[in-house]
Amino acid sequence: MTGLKGLPAENLAVAREMEKSGKDAGTIKAATGWERGADSKWRYETADFEYHPAGDLGYSRLLEKQSWHGELENLLDRQIEGETLSEAEWKRFEELTELAAGLKEQDELRERIYLDDYVKDDELFQAYPEMKRTRLEFVDLPSADYCGGYLHPDNRIVINISRTDDVRSVLAHEIQHAIQTMEGFARGSNPGEFKNTVENVILDIVRATDGRILEGGGFDNTPKGIFAALDRKVPYGTILRHYDYPLSLVAEKYGYKNIFDLVNDIGRFKSGIQEYRSTAGEVEARNVESRLDFTSAQRRNTLAVSTEDIARDGQIFLSRDVRMDELARHVSFLAGKLHIPVEVIRHADEVGSPDIRGLLSCGKDIRGWYDIPSQRICLYLPHARGKADVERTLLHEGVAHYGLRKLAGPKHMDAFLDDIFNGCGEKVRDEILRMAAADKTDIRVATEEYLARMAEAGTDQSLWDRIVTAFRNLLRKLGFCLEIGTRELRGILAASRKNLTGIAEPAVIQTARGDLELSCGYGRAVLRRQGVETDATSLLERMRKAGISPASLGQEDWKAVFNGGIILPDGRKLMAVREPAGYGMRISGVSPGSARESGMEM
Repeated sequence: MTGLKGLPAENLAVAREMEKSGKDAGTIKAATGWERGADSKWRYETADFEYHPAGDLGYSRLLEKQSWHGELENLLDRQIEGETLSEAEWKRFEELTELAAGLKEQDELRERIYLDDYVKDDELFQAYPEMKRTRLEFVDLPSADYCGGYLHPDNRIVINISRTDDVRSVLAHEIQHAIQTMEGFARGSNPGEFKNTVENVILDIVRATDGRILEGGGFDNTPKGIFAALDRKVPYGTILRHYDYPLSLVAEKYGYKNIFDLVNDIGRFKSGIQEYRSTAGEVEARNVESRLDFTSAQRRNTLAVSTEDIARDGQIFLSRDVRMDELARHVSFLAGKLHIPVEVIRHADEVGSPDIRGLLSCGKDIRGWYDIPSQRICLYLPHARGKADVERTLLHEGVAHYGLRKLAGPKHMDAFLDDIFNGCGEKVRDEILRMAAADKTDIRVATEEYLARMAEAGTDQSLWDRIVTAFRNLLRKLGFCLEIGTRELRGILAASRKNLTGIAEPAVIQTARGDLELSCGYGRAVLRRQGVETDATSLLERMRKAGISPASLGQEDWKAVFNGGIILPDGRKLMAVREPAGYGMRISGVSPGSARESGMEM
């Protein structure tokens, strides 16, 4: 089902006039070939493509370009028709056959990775020439739950050969998804994209009760079954009373005033599979599969709507704009709970930074960044994979540039730290108290510092499990639905630590080599000169490894670092050095605790 791109518009004008005059859709299609899809956009159904499993279409095209190709075809056709060739003709046929074999050997050395190696469809590639370079990847993943997929950012189609016996059908399905993207048709989806599903509601209720609702044999997903499980006894009353606050947050997440209203309305929520199969893009892609091998007459005389497996009034429409609206609403919900400024960007021309715009125009998969002039976290919705992707970008950018405390707010952060301090063993509490006394700081600040150190150095599994649970509870209170793993949490805590002693606001320092931009907490450094951006973050990392805190340098010190170097209090000289990948540093002079001269490249 193609659209307006690359197709003649004459018949479309006729179709529009017929529609204005009151002609029915069947009559219009029979006369012009055009019909409207479920999203009301015009469609034109073309003939089937040829699928070549060997991927040898590149060889066929190469052969057709040869000046002698027509002669070879003629000699071959004459033999097929039973004609006897003369001796001279037979000799010429053998010469040409040998030339063709040489071309085939040459072509076999080439990787067969593009769609036009396997698919012959002149109409398709004329309408969408970019699809000639759509990468086609075959994988063998028996444990995966998909037959194929179209990845728009990579311009790639993946076929899982272990899950299908009909590659041509799966290819037709995924090619239609590519067309939907290029034409702006209602798009397809995947089951994991839908968050307001019955599975997610139940999972959130289970998490909010720390799994206690599953005790005693679980429950069925009906209001009666859920309330019966919530009414089970625990040491402090019922599950419902004991977990009243976390359950209220679950209700709020799905737009309900309380958990009672949410549970009573549980029947309204579909499963992820039901939602996925109901999206208009998926219905259309399955319909393309079902109409394979239709004759041209059948296509002209059979409307697409008549063979769709879900009625149009039951289809879900996920255009790019609708999807971005949904993501923007989710970001707005999160921003209302967080304590940092966030900007949602829907189009590349809304991006303020020329450098970011340039990277986007080059096809870079940028989903979010920290904008220094506006001091905001920017989320680029066209590249977002879904709500979880937006949440992860916001969490990591927020922690890197503001720290966990500012992100969560004092109330939630203090509750999180108190939970950790009260739940850890006596030995750990004594260590935190010792740190607080030595640094003359608050116990909560010392707990946060201890967490960050422990994330880098490690600790016993039981304490770490408690920290992971407490952090997931914190995220739920902030509106996040992410599942954070151990490695990711260690990185978050380590990044947050840099903001404990780092600068509170971003800084821009004019140096001899350009404008040096330092992020909050010295998590990132960029040098900009005449529109060219050079990453200098490794300079900060190497300074820390050498025992030099970036926070100890003032603006004049930073200027000197990029203009000949500075002498540190311990007598060493520090200077920035240009490297292929950005900026590093050189330290020379007397090392602490040593009287000998040293020179170190880091």
